[in-house]
Parts: sequence; C-alpha cells; structure tokens
Amino acid sequence: MKKEVKEEKTKKTVKKKKEKVAKSDVSVRGANQLQTRQVLLILLMLLLVIGVCFGFTFAWIKMNEQKEKEEEDKIATLEVYMEGTDSSSFVIDDPFPMNETGGESTNPYKFTLINNGTRSVNYSLDLVEDTDAIAKCAEENGGTACKTITKNALRYSIKKDGGEFVNKGFVKDHLGGIDMGIVPAPTTPEGEKVEYELKIWVDYDTEEDCEGAKFFGKIEVKTMAGDE
Repeated sequence: MKKEVKEEKTKKTVKKKKEKVAKSDVSVRGANQLQTRQVLLILLMLLLVIGVCFGFTFAWIKMNEQKEKEEEDKIATLEVYMEGTDSSSFVIDDPFPMNETGGESTNPYKFTLINNGTRSVNYSLDLVEDTDAIAKCAEENGGTACKTITKNALRYSIKKDGGEFVNKGFVKDHLGGIDMGIVPAPTTPEGEKVEYELKIWVDYDTEEDCEGAKFFGKIEVKTMAGDE
C-alpha cells in the first residue's frame, strides 16, 4: 500500500515538472514571437521612412530641374518665322543646278528671328531637312515618297538686317550651325527682331538628280546665353 502511494506521488511530481517545462516552452516561444514582431515592425518603419525621404528628395530634384529649365527658357527664347508664315519651314520647288552667279541672282527667302527672352543671346542658325514636311508630302502622294534632294547638294548666302550677303558656301559645311553673333535683349514687349534674307540653290556640280525634285527645309536656331 505504501509502495502504491509512493508511486502515485512520483507520478504527480513528474507530471508537475512536465507541466512546468511545457509552460516554460510556451513562454519562450511567446517571447521569441514578440521579438520577431518588434523587429519586423522596426524594419517596416525604417522602410517607410526611407521611402518618404526618397520621395521628398526625388520631388525636390524634379522641382529644381523644372526651375532651371524655366530660367533657361527666360534667358534664351528665340523664334524664327518665314515671311508670311507662322513657321520656319520653306520649300525649293523643282530646283536646278546653278553656279554662284546664278544662285546669287535668285529671289531670297525672307525670315525674322525674335528674341522673347530676358537677356541678349549668342546664337547660330542651322539649315536642316524638314522631315515632317517630307512625311506629309508622302502622305498626300498616297504613301509614295516624294522625290527630294539632300542639303548636301545646296549652296547658300545669307544677309542680316540689310547688310551684305555673307557666309557663302555649302550647307553641308555648316552642319554645326552658322554663327550669327548676338541678338540683344528685348527692349519692347514684342521682343527684339532681326531680319534675314536667305538665298539657297543647288550646286552646279551636284551629282544628285534634281528633275522634278523638291527640297523641304527649315531653319533651326541654337542658343547660348550672351552678355547681360
């Protein structure tokens, strides 16, 4: 009888120890889960802070870029208009090769350059092929490309504000633009204007086929801040 009572006590003692161990394991697991959640929460907050900082930095950079662009536009805003149009485009219809004397006897294309910025501007003019006009011609021609000549076949001379015709030569030799000096800062709301006359013709020695062809061109202006 005493033996059975002793065994019963031993079983109860073992059971209590197991229960204590089990409770201890549960407590440890709970603590570990809490620590994991705290670490994840901290990481999440760090990511959120980094994201917010990145967003503000990105927005600040973009705002500065926009301000710089606006300032550049104010400093150098030049526009070119061919006479009687609202663009800088022109077309040479059915051109034929000429020597310099013949080319200089042709009627000039007249255009105006306007400085709408806030400062005087050093600038150059570039005679380029008008790809939009070439595409439009093909569209009007039922999808068939119109016959054209390239600017490599062209010679030119240009006059500024009633002066003499200068910068005579091949268009291809001035692919970086024709330096035209400085246009003053505007003194009126209409902007500062410069009047031009351009004579342009096909070189006598060209090997390009000019019969029935056209040259679709336009004048582009390149700017750089000049004197105050």
